[in-house]
Amino acid sequence: MKLGLILFLIQSILICIDGLRDKKTKAAIGIVLGNKINPDGSPSERLQERLNKSIQLYRADRIQMILVSGGFGKEGFGKATK
Repeated sequence: MKLGLILFLIQSILICIDGLRDKKTKAAIGIVLGNKINPDGSPSERLQERLNKSIQLYRADRIQMILVSGGFGKEGFGKATK
């Protein structure tokens, strides 16, 4: 159990370090992970920021396509369809 936790922490740290170093490379696709939708159907502030960043990367020619993920929340709206 302790070994598993140690390995998890090491991997998490390595992923964070790698993620913080922007190599300015291009990617075929950028994935926007879903988040909360407001009761009126608008994206939450966190989701809106993710969408804004993906558009910024697309316009900077860093990604060729944007894939928005997410299911239907209790609000009744699909995160990827709005």
